Amino acid sequence: MGLSKKQKLELQKKYILAAAEEYKEEKGGMNTIDVRVRLLVKWIDSKIKNLPKSKKEKSKNRLKDGSRIYNICEVYEVGEKIYHSLFKERGVVIKKETTNAGLHLIIINFKKRGRIKLVENSPPKSW
Repeated sequence: MGLSKKQKLELQKKYILAAAEEYKEEKGGMNTIDVRVRLLVKWIDSKIKNLPKSKKEKSKNRLKDGSRIYNICEVYEVGEKIYHSLFKERGVVIKKETTNAGLHLIIINFKKRGRIKLVENSPPKSW
């Protein structure tokens, strides 16, 4: 049996913290690495927090027709229906891309606006 997403993220967090402690003991201090480790742990915590906890919670961000309300922090699949609250329009994810800078993009085909690229899986703005 495989690990759940939450368990995998918790393991990553433990590994990062253990590696940071080992580095700290070897080098006698962390400075800039300490800041990066804290940011990475904060990002993992936000990912864990954003994992759906139940079927009810999953349906919170869905409309009656099954469309998901677009959220920049979430991950989408090709073929999935999306509702963009700013555009007040529904569309379908037709393609996924990754930019050279590492941004994850989804290309959505809207009826009125046509094809639009939107960011997915982005860390929360609280950083």
